[in-house]
Amino acid sequence: MLNLWGTGHGIGVQNNTTYFRTSDNFAWYKGGSHNHGPLNAGTNGTSLMTLNTSGNLVIGTTDLIKGKLHIEGSVNYQSQSYRYFVNRSDSNNIAKNSTGSYSLYASDRIGCVEFNAFSDLRIKEIKGNSDSQADLQTLLQIQVTDYHYKDKIANGNRPKKKVIGQQVADVYPQAVSTHVDVVPDIFESAIIEENWVTLNSHNLKIGDKVKIFWNDNDSQLFTVEDIKTDKFKIPLNHTGDIFVYGREVDDFHVVDYDALSMLHISATQELYKIIKKLEQKLNEKIKD
Repeated sequence: MLNLWGTGHGIGVQNNTTYFRTSDNFAWYKGGSHNHGPLNAGTNGTSLMTLNTSGNLVIGTTDLIKGKLHIEGSVNYQSQSYRYFVNRSDSNNIAKNSTGSYSLYASDRIGCVEFNAFSDLRIKEIKGNSDSQADLQTLLQIQVTDYHYKDKIANGNRPKKKVIGQQVADVYPQAVSTHVDVVPDIFESAIIEENWVTLNSHNLKIGDKVKIFWNDNDSQLFTVEDIKTDKFKIPLNHTGDIFVYGREVDDFHVVDYDALSMLHISATQELYKIIKKLEQKLNEKIKD
């Protein structure tokens, strides 16, 4: 082990494992100055990430730890056009079909025992109770669809019964947002030679970004530099077989299923009102 400070702090290798050893905490700082204070980034320094003695990973803060993984801060993950004067005081425009910021983004499933959403009255500007009659009519327009994912390698082949983002956006836009992501709209094997990918009917344009897999495990987004009828050029120094996954889009739809659940609650309450009215009319007829 390479000792950095005494025998309890250093870098080493054992059994093909590179390790970092400490008797206390790990920290990643930006700027600042060296000092002997624990978890202290120094004057004008910023703590980017810390891993404390209890194994708690904290990103973006040094305040009270609220979980095994605690993240403060976010990344704006949407097309730049979303930001155009959205918050102007002299505009009534609403930023539809756009996301807020992500603190945590996962490309696959997330498992947990329970999900807790922030719902305190004091963080909200209450406009009033929802119109249950209108909510019922909206709910009736949402189509539940049977489908399979195109990318069965990443998403499996189990049948799905859920909604489609574009359809929900047409009838209940506040439950849908968009961001930049890659879609499997090509999803074909091809051959690359001298940076030219041979693929019929690729429908790509110069400047498009396309995701490519090669060498079994390597993948990357490449910008299309030139096109021909059955070919397109990318800066990939590889010769042989590749897999063309698809292009990057700036309107990838995501659905807020919590919003759909609340719509369902409101619509169910309206159905209850209708049932009670029918029940009352039926009882009146029976009495007559």
